[in-house]
Amino acid sequence: MFGVGAPEALFIGLIALFVFGPGNLAEATRIAGAMLGKAQRKLDEANAELISADYPDEWFVERGLQTDDLFDERPVD
Repeated sequence: MFGVGAPEALFIGLIALFVFGPGNLAEATRIAGAMLGKAQRKLDEANAELISADYPDEWFVERGLQTDDLFDERPVD
């Protein structure tokens, strides 16, 4: 989990409790989770769009490159 162990997670939780207070901590966590979920969905959409886009092939052709060169399976010495 991003190199964060139990002591670090506990420290972050205590700071969040101090900043938001016990009454607002659940709401802040819910909002943060919703924001992270929305960001993940947007990233997934952008990734799918980039993978399915046709323009990279045109970009390579215009520059005299071949997309197969990117995945050349030459043995590494």
